[in-house]
Amino acid sequence: MEVYGVFVSFSICLAEFGEILSAYQNVNLKKSTKMMFYRNRLKTFTSWPFSSEKQDTCSAECMAAAGFYSICKKRNDTSVKCFCCLKELDGWEAMDSPWEEHRRHQSNCTFIMLNKMEPEWMLGDYIELQQRMVIKYLEYDQSWEMENLEHELDKKQRSLQKEKRKKKR
Repeated sequence: MEVYGVFVSFSICLAEFGEILSAYQNVNLKKSTKMMFYRNRLKTFTSWPFSSEKQDTCSAECMAAAGFYSICKKRNDTSVKCFCCLKELDGWEAMDSPWEEHRRHQSNCTFIMLNKMEPEWMLGDYIELQQRMVIKYLEYDQSWEMENLEHELDKKQRSLQKEKRKKKR
């Protein structure tokens, strides 16, 4: 009976979480969920300049294992993004350590703190990563919307000041 009670409360939490998410339909959760998995992150490194064959510690395999996927726009670009904390890093060199750089630049990343490879994840790990990732995307989306609102407000204030100066003349 106790297990059933835990299941019911967990279901309620998921339902409430779903209601919160439905208000933010413009968040790209499908891509972020896809990037949780190593094999999908690895596929993004199609033109990565470093390889494990050359003994580079910054190989595509190591980058994907450290939670990164490629966001390169051109050849020899080394821009990456973490699927979980959304930290973007570039300027990678062949002997950089993806795990160390990730930890140094974003030590509070849930994926970095978990410190487990995908085959070692338990259900609770997956749920924690998914929740933290969704929260990060929502924060990012809110921040972007706030910047747009501030920009629009600034434009309106400048326009009103301009009109006010014209009336004084």
